[in-house]
Formats: sequence, structure tokens, C-alpha cells
Amino acid sequence: MLNEKLEYLQYTYDKEKYSCERLKWKNISSHFAGISRPLEIISRKKVFDMDIHSKEDILKVKEELEGWKDGWITKYIESLNGIEKNTTACIKELKTTSYDGEMYSDLRKGNSNDLNATRYEKTIADALNRGPLKRYYLVGKESKTDENLDCGTRKKEGKGYEKRKNRVLKVTAAYLLAFGDREDGYKRLVNADIGNWFDAGSDLNAANMYDIKYNKEPLIEKYDIDKKINFLILRLNKNWLEDGNWRIVEESELVEYDDKGKPSEKPGVLKTGEVFYADFGTEFLQKNTLYPKDDMGIMDEYYSKKQNKPAE
Repeated sequence: MLNEKLEYLQYTYDKEKYSCERLKWKNISSHFAGISRPLEIISRKKVFDMDIHSKEDILKVKEELEGWKDGWITKYIESLNGIEKNTTACIKELKTTSYDGEMYSDLRKGNSNDLNATRYEKTIADALNRGPLKRYYLVGKESKTDENLDCGTRKKEGKGYEKRKNRVLKVTAAYLLAFGDREDGYKRLVNADIGNWFDAGSDLNAANMYDIKYNKEPLIEKYDIDKKINFLILRLNKNWLEDGNWRIVEESELVEYDDKGKPSEKPGVLKTGEVFYADFGTEFLQKNTLYPKDDMGIMDEYYSKKQNKPAE
């Protein structure tokens, strides 16, 4: 979620070259939970690449979205045949889903899937409102908050602790990026979007997040869950946000590139003791690591290491 440009590549790259780890089968096979996120990301890329001026331009973007459904996502599911169960039924459901009718009406009846909550026209309109894809950093004073963060592990070290802390950082980033602030601090997040990002399944449940505390108080306060439309309304512990001064910073605010494309921090952006985290498409956010200019380079390096091959 921090690197939307890289996220676009994760939803559209050649399946024969890479294996998609962004869309979790658990969510796809659960009636396409979280499918609106890739459609939104793809729409924003296409809309601002095309510089929309007419209804005909909008129809072209709509065709791109339809092509993604019939092309890339279908091929991705087909590639899982023999690895995961019920792929054939999943593709059939994908092919037979209608995009006509009143939004959410079938979902509220509990007899349909997340694709029925997606209308291409609304997705494109949302894309125009949200603007071009961006690359962000999560910035905060980690040393200030670490001492009071209780991830529910016996020690503040080791793989278990680091994994849970990483989830805390990603939920913090998702919360800060979410639209629709309320006076009481609650925001609406999509369970599957977060699950796809940090591989915690489709729900933020007590088993993996709600027992985490800050200053002996719950880090996450849950307001409501609407399981039919995959929404979770929550707010983060106010002291966690204020003590760490956690915030989202756009790439242009923090980074400058030289004439060879080498990145460096802009002076004066970070306060004493602050760190920043970047999203390189892996399970863990990368601490104090700047994005290179080329997102495809990130993809090539990560997957070449995963497959034990030299990057092309």
C-alpha cells in the first residue's frame, strides 16, 4: 500500500516470469475478497496515463479493466490449478459475475461476491478523485514507541516479535492512508486488502492483532465488522500515533534524485530519532531504505533471489 506503483506491477506482470504473492488465494477463493483494490490501482494508472478528456476515454479504461478480469487474473487462477483447490469453480464464478445493477444490493443479501460490489464507472470515478499512483514512506519515532509496545510475545526480539511488529507498522500505514476521517478517529478499512498486504488472511482477528497493546491499552479498537461487504471499522491507540508522531510522507517530500537516478534523503525532513519504512513488495517493510527510481528493478531483484536466479 505504501508503494502504489510497485503494487500496479504486482497486479499486471507476466505470470510466467513471476509468481503473484500480492493476491492471496484465501481471499480470491472467498468470493474474490479484496478484488476492488487491484481494479482501483489499475484504473488510476490507466486514467492518468491516458489523461481522460471524454466519455470515449472512460470507455477505453473500462475495456482495460474488463480485459484484466478476462486476462491476467483468470490466467493467474489457472496457474494455481493443481496447487490450490476449486480453481475451476473460481474461474466460473469470475466469468459469470455481472457488473450491472444496484451496487451492493446482492452483497447485502449475502448471496453474492465482492465483484458485485465493483462497478467500473465508480472505480474510474474514484480513480479520478484519488489521483495518480504514488510512493509513500511511513515515518515515526520508533525508539519512543518500541518500549511501550507489547506484541504479545515473550521477548522483544526474534522472528515472532518482528512479524507482529511488522503487522503493526502495516496496519498503522493503512490506517493513516485511509480516507474518511471521523471525529472519533475511526476509519473504515477493507479486511482483505490488509490481509493481502501482510498475509494474515482475510480478517484482522483477535488471534493475530487484537491482543497487541500499547501502554497496556489495546493498540487497535474495533468498532464494527460488516462481514457481508468485508469492511472493518477501527481506530488506532491515540498515544501510539502521538508518541511516535507516525505519519505518511510522499516520496517527493523525503527523497531527491541526482542526475544518475541515485536517491538521497532531503535534509530537514526527519526529526531527531525518526526512522522511515518503505514497501518493497515483500512481507516485511524495509527500514531506512529509499526506493530506487525503477520499480521493475525491485521486482526483478526480489523474484530473482526467490528463484535463485540472477536478475535479468
